[in-house]
Amino acid sequence: MRAASFYIGIVLLLLTSACSSVRSGGNRYVDTFYKGKGNILFHVNAFRLPSNKKNPDVVIDFTYNYTKDSTQNVSILFSLVGKQFIKGPYKTYLQQVAVDSLYLMFAEIRGRKYLTRLAGSIPFSTFDSIFQNSNIDFTIHHDKGLIDIQAARKWKKVAHHIRIDMLDVIRLTEAQ
Repeated sequence: MRAASFYIGIVLLLLTSACSSVRSGGNRYVDTFYKGKGNILFHVNAFRLPSNKKNPDVVIDFTYNYTKDSTQNVSILFSLVGKQFIKGPYKTYLQQVAVDSLYLMFAEIRGRKYLTRLAGSIPFSTFDSIFQNSNIDFTIHHDKGLIDIQAARKWKKVAHHIRIDMLDVIRLTEAQ
């Protein structure tokens, strides 16, 4: 009976590992997943861009499916967390570059705060340039006005890790 349980456990382990991608690395800021020859999925983990009391905080994360000849955009997902529901239509800019194909994923109430989750995409060249700057300028136009968040202190640390853990890896891969 013990031997049968052992073998069932081994089979289940092999099945679950065979059906998923291989996580080749990760840290607090970037997770990388090997998806096959020349295909790497990068996920920049969510981080908070705090704002003033008047505006909601922004929690932002990115996903990029890298292939050597990739011209894909980088997916951007962000949440607005604040005391008011932020209705669309939305027009969002990162470093004065518009976020394309922006849409509302969902909105909900969490405790005493509203959570609005949005998704869109930006060209990889824009994504790369964002992380070369020492601060970030994130602007959202919505039905009640404008949210403008400029974060410098926390951004330097985040940008540094993303340059090392993702962008430098892509550059090294391109050079081969």
